[in-house]
Amino acid sequence: ALPRVRVGIRLISGLMAVGVAWMIHFCLTSPTFIVGELAVSGVQVLTQAQVQSLAKIEAVTIFSLDPAEIAERMTGYPEVASAEVHLSFLNRIEITLEERLPMVEWDDAGRKWWLSAEGVAMLRMGDWPGAVQITSITPALSFSSDPTQAVVSPDILQAAVSLHQHAAEMGALMYDPQYGLGFNDERGWPVYAAIFQYVEKVSNNSRGIILPIED
Repeated sequence: ALPRVRVGIRLISGLMAVGVAWMIHFCLTSPTFIVGELAVSGVQVLTQAQVQSLAKIEAVTIFSLDPAEIAERMTGYPEVASAEVHLSFLNRIEITLEERLPMVEWDDAGRKWWLSAEGVAMLRMGDWPGAVQITSITPALSFSSDPTQAVVSPDILQAAVSLHQHAAEMGALMYDPQYGLGFNDERGWPVYAAIFQYVEKVSNNSRGIILPIED
């Protein structure tokens, strides 16, 4: 008679553990599961390559990714207002963004920024159609350690947009930390005083008169 072979529970458990470990290793290292397809929607400012760089999903497997963590990471950048991330079969990831769009191009003492309607600053990446131009001779934007915080009051930006819409012939606007928004009149004189009253008068088709500030 043939001897009976008894397979103990410990051996079975050990073999299962080895199998699971091998499967995990295979899923985390196999080229089959490395992110190979990225579908991006909702972008106007960022390119797909920039989105991939911000998401930090280069040369990683789909099983090592946490969609919520990726979305939170991306909203830490000033260009991204919100993000949704979904993992698909095998090696596809889908990212949907809501971007902060440039409303103002601000030359802050020689360094140019894009500013969103909320006053959040983004690195300028070329020219943005329709962006209102503002120049400050001395640094006027207030940056903090959080890049998603406003660097200037949104009210100032909205006033600049309103002024530009009703008096586009003024060209680039100016900003002075002491006097506020202004522009150069036809004589080249800086005009800062009563800027908000000016916007209101222009809105009512009344030009009004603003005197230049004299030191």
